[in-house]
Amino acid sequence: MLLFLAACGGGSSDGSGGGSGGGDPQAAYQRAVADAMVAEPAEIVTSLTPIVGYNTDLIWEGEPGASRVLMVSWVDGDYYDDSVGREYTLPGWLRLWVTAVPEIQAFFAPRPSSSETILKRRVEQLLGMPPDTENIKFVEVWVNPNDLVRPCPDPEITDTVCELDFPPARFQELSSEYRQWFEANRASSYGGSPPYPWTRLGYTCDWYHGRGCDIGLSEFVIWPGSTVGVRSVRTTVDYLN
Repeated sequence: MLLFLAACGGGSSDGSGGGSGGGDPQAAYQRAVADAMVAEPAEIVTSLTPIVGYNTDLIWEGEPGASRVLMVSWVDGDYYDDSVGREYTLPGWLRLWVTAVPEIQAFFAPRPSSSETILKRRVEQLLGMPPDTENIKFVEVWVNPNDLVRPCPDPEITDTVCELDFPPARFQELSSEYRQWFEANRASSYGGSPPYPWTRLGYTCDWYHGRGCDIGLSEFVIWPGSTVGVRSVRTTVDYLN
């Protein structure tokens, strides 16, 4: 994962004011990875963010449901800086993990302004990112909903729930490319360097409390080769304070 940021309407844990939340961050993160490795029925939520025209929390480039929707990713470099206000085509190897605007800003809105160090740690926790990641900026992009998937066995983006297993073919036909990516990502996420606490349930793993995964934000993936419109690139502090 190159980011996350990733959303879950109404289900986020508390702790938006920052702080360690779980003692030793490395130990808390490893507990989150172990928890995320096993997805259970009790961890399914029914309040994931739907990408549909009638969802008034979303920001559309034009007509709701018939234009591009605004998403945001937390990134670790300057490679989008020169593309603000322009179109950008994702490389064939890049799957960009995103959340819907303005969910992460709404999450942090109630808290007082924080130092860069505290704020960055809380973003890492909320998005299920490793401690001390090099991510430093938020990039907002306009995305065609057809280029989005929800990273779970049933990747449709218009509903509010993820299932544990791939749907029967008679209900939803999944591309072999998606299945192969999903299985490969599952095989590599939890034992990599670093590992990632990918829930596979459509929301990020918030490891703030240090007890495993709490429900974070609803997450989506922009598919490789998609063309997006880069709306803005801002530092973490500027975007969330």
